[in-house]
Amino acid sequence: MTVLFNIRRTKSEEKLRLSISFGRGQQMIFSSPFSCPHGKFDTKTQRIKSKLEGVDALNAQIQNVLYNVRSLLQYNQNVSLEELKPRIKEILNTSQYRSINIFNGKRVGKVSPFAKTKKVNYRDLDFSVVRAIQKYQEDNKSVFQPETIRKYDILITLLEKAKMNDADIRSINHDWCHQFREYLIEKRKQNNDTIRKNFSALKAALRTNKKTNPELFTYKLNLQTSSEKRLDVLALTPSEIKKLEEVKLSPLLDKIRDLWLFQMYTCQRISDVKSYSPEQIQDSAIGPIWEFTAQKTGKLTTVPLYGKAARAYEILQKYDFKLPIVVEQYLNREIKKVAKIAGLTRKKHLTRHKGNKRVNTAKEVHELISSHSARRTGITRLLGEGIPLNIVQMISQHSDIKTLMKYSEPEKETLLSAFG
Repeated sequence: MTVLFNIRRTKSEEKLRLSISFGRGQQMIFSSPFSCPHGKFDTKTQRIKSKLEGVDALNAQIQNVLYNVRSLLQYNQNVSLEELKPRIKEILNTSQYRSINIFNGKRVGKVSPFAKTKKVNYRDLDFSVVRAIQKYQEDNKSVFQPETIRKYDILITLLEKAKMNDADIRSINHDWCHQFREYLIEKRKQNNDTIRKNFSALKAALRTNKKTNPELFTYKLNLQTSSEKRLDVLALTPSEIKKLEEVKLSPLLDKIRDLWLFQMYTCQRISDVKSYSPEQIQDSAIGPIWEFTAQKTGKLTTVPLYGKAARAYEILQKYDFKLPIVVEQYLNREIKKVAKIAGLTRKKHLTRHKGNKRVNTAKEVHELISSHSARRTGITRLLGEGIPLNIVQMISQHSDIKTLMKYSEPEKETLLSAFG
């Protein structure tokens, strides 16, 4: 099944149509809100060729629509296209290139990035911090995932509850930042890591607004970092891995589990799993291997898919060597559901800091599991089974062996079973 944009020529422009091809010569066509001047759309790259202002944002929306529609079809292979029609139209309609005037709440309709626009008189706009964040959300809604939008929604709620939402971005200074920091510590009881994330989101939202007071970006939180945090990274025990593999799941959650297990058995970063392609699988004298260039390090990486990683090869065979496509935030959310169904309720003790206070808490495994814990579990598993550290380093592509050493610290259950 192929999902691509093609063009329909009119007298004044080219309109883009979403085409879904299936079977022998069968296709379904959907109109879209996208358009461009004649000869500007490249059907091979699926991008508009132009250096005019606004084209990058428009291309990002086009790619986002393609990704979302392909993901929808991937996860609903047993559902007819007729049934999926409303959802495909919804993806197209929520991705329209529009100019939204968030200051008066009125939608001003479609605006082509090629159209002439009037200069904005900033003196007439509301410069409150919340309005600025909302504008940042609106400008980037086509490329933001739902979890990212939610992050900024939470930030807005925090500012409103702190009664700091009307602050003028032109006058935000260190005192204002310190007041917000104290509110998050004293009233919201947030730990230091969460506070850092909130301030990071605030700075990201206001950084592109030229009217923001530069003092915001020079403010230092001065929050203590948890030296114990490196010990808090979760690694599943052998018995928990077995539970995860054996639990019965719905088809959708089964795909989530398989992706997590593939990452775990190969010990790779989620970015490399997302960039996987069937062409990267090769045969060696001993067995199949996965050979690719790591996204983070740029190094050529070879992962054996036999022996201790044979399960990863079985997962590839299950999907005809085409892994399901999943957004990382979605994977992190759904794998927690899988772990809960599997009964992974072991308590994991965590050490965090709130201001300068050290706080010890405990959460169950299913609340903490994520894509990163798949990599951690896989590396810990290999080290626990006696694979030499330098061999594991070749697979995991850790540049510093000191970083890899933290993975050799076993979970309590693994430690106790070693003496059984």
